[in-house]
Amino acid sequence: MQTVEAKRQAAETALLKRAFALAAEEGFQGTDEASILERIGAKVSIVQGSEKNIKVTNAEDLKLAEALCEDLKSGDVGMSVFRVGHGFDAHKLVEGRPLVLGGEVIPHDRGLLGHSDADVLVHALCDALLGAAGLGDIGQHFPDSDPAYKGISSIVLLGEVGGKVYRQGFRLINADMTLIAQRPKLSKYFPAMIGNIRNALGVTRSCLNLKATTTEQMGFTGRDEGMAAQAVVCLMKKDQVPLTD
Repeated sequence: MQTVEAKRQAAETALLKRAFALAAEEGFQGTDEASILERIGAKVSIVQGSEKNIKVTNAEDLKLAEALCEDLKSGDVGMSVFRVGHGFDAHKLVEGRPLVLGGEVIPHDRGLLGHSDADVLVHALCDALLGAAGLGDIGQHFPDSDPAYKGISSIVLLGEVGGKVYRQGFRLINADMTLIAQRPKLSKYFPAMIGNIRNALGVTRSCLNLKATTTEQMGFTGRDEGMAAQAVVCLMKKDQVPLTD
């Protein structure tokens, strides 16, 4: 049997019926189901719950439940449990620049042009995280007009973004990322990229998914003029999800 915040209780029906039958037979007046179950030797445990999971018993409780529902409908960050964000980024390929994707330097004849290391994958992920948390976009936090960010590793920026999201009260549930490039073949670099992203955000491997595709020689990526990336993330209020290992 379990209780949530010592207010809401749950038990197997057969076990509860047996406990009540014995209590009635012996004339035992329990204070609640937990005391009656303990009398027959059942183990009672307490699990963490939320004050928002209210018990509706009377009219006043119903009014509170309606107020909580209105907060959820209004999109109030303090009440919303799940938040979804999408990020997109694209950079031009130029000579004389290293190609950096997911924090890895990839052997290639050209690299991506940008104020930082132009890591298009990490930039898309940063924007997805910031968007889900309602924090704007990467350009607002790390403008290309600021010399402090010239040539900076985007993995470093990702770590800062992760901290901003955490301080807003969110944790990452999962991120799905797609690289869009005609060449080179990138799949063999995925484990290293995911490792870099995982370390920057402090999340488990199972939170991250990465894939790559081409545009079948169509558009600027298909003509090998540049690369693009998309990312979709799901955040959850950190008081609703256990710490990642």
